[in-house]
Amino acid sequence: MPPTRSSPAHRPTPVVAKPLGSLSDPFRQIYHARYMPLFRNPYTNRQPDSRPKDPRPPALNLRDLECQRVLGKGQSQVLLVRNTRRTHAMDIPASFALKAIRRKMVRDKPISRLSKPLEDACDPFLQRRRKREIEEHHSAVNLERKALSLLDWSPFVTGLIDCYHDSQALYMALEYVPGGTLRSILQNCGGPLKSDVASFYLANILCALDHIRAQGITHRDIKPANILVGLDGYLVLTDFGSAAKHNDSVTPWKDIGTPYYMAPEMSLDSPYDPQDAPYALDIWATGCVLYEMVAGQIAFSESTVIRTYYASLQGVKWPSDFRLGQNVKDLTEQMLIVDTPSDRIGVSDIDEIFGHPWLEKLTKVKVMEKKYFAPYRLPPYQEPSETWHTTSLPKQSHFPGLTICNVPTLLAHDDRFPRRPECY
Repeated sequence: MPPTRSSPAHRPTPVVAKPLGSLSDPFRQIYHARYMPLFRNPYTNRQPDSRPKDPRPPALNLRDLECQRVLGKGQSQVLLVRNTRRTHAMDIPASFALKAIRRKMVRDKPISRLSKPLEDACDPFLQRRRKREIEEHHSAVNLERKALSLLDWSPFVTGLIDCYHDSQALYMALEYVPGGTLRSILQNCGGPLKSDVASFYLANILCALDHIRAQGITHRDIKPANILVGLDGYLVLTDFGSAAKHNDSVTPWKDIGTPYYMAPEMSLDSPYDPQDAPYALDIWATGCVLYEMVAGQIAFSESTVIRTYYASLQGVKWPSDFRLGQNVKDLTEQMLIVDTPSDRIGVSDIDEIFGHPWLEKLTKVKVMEKKYFAPYRLPPYQEPSETWHTTSLPKQSHFPGLTICNVPTLLAHDDRFPRRPECY
């Protein structure tokens, strides 16, 4: 039967109007057809718009850290903290030494030193002096952070990891050195160290001084309590709260540091300007530490600060039973020259001390590369969570941004042992 006009074969095909596109559609089609295949990797199924992801974990926050014990107390507290975050594959339970400074201490300490409020001062000179004291104190809070941020990493200096703050305190996360201090070694020995032990420790301190000197920094508070002992037996210099650049004219240079290890020119009664020979300050303090290691007693120890100052002007005096030889005496006395600080050995170059006959068995390069065996091997490392707390943990209200752990009753601090007297 032939098709009729009403059959589907003779019906006209309807014309469908295409939607009007933008003027850039033809160009976009040409771009996708010609150029997009160039950005596709034929060996992977990655889409052209996918981006590589950073495999590193995000930066640690204060809430990621948990306080486990107190390492030291003073104007600031040094806390042992551990990373408790486990949201990333590379998160590890690393430990840090967190130096915490309460904001209240920063605000109130300068005011407490003033005999009168600023507005009650009648003498303009006293008013300017009190304002300067406040400015100096507030600038001293940032001295350690500034000094550590300028230093490159060194195995003989504790490194700065990060800084935090909350509503009540300021924090600095430092490298954790778990071996105690040189002060604890001297106390446990109960007497002078052997000559080879003292020379090894002196070489460690000199390597630390050489590193910070290369950055133009003076420590200004070297003492056994500020020298840590690593697990490998090598020493590490810490506590840069009094450090300053050698050309810093804003920071005060008088009456800074611990009196027993303070150079005579740092006293307020001294006519010398410590900034004329800034590196001589650390050489003097290192000489005091050397004397204490080989003599078994503090070089200049008097009942008051002013008496200690006048004792240092008289020069070092050796005990009658000293038996370590003349070379160590000569080196110590050259480091403790009183009249002309710039003439102290090592002020111009640390290598002068390494060239002394008493250190002829040690070379600076081998000490920096740690090629010598340490004289004392530390006991096996114990987890802080498994040892008894010698100091009670701080209150959570003092450090609200930091998590304070709960200590088991068996390990909590309870004054079961008498506290050792404070010693520099």
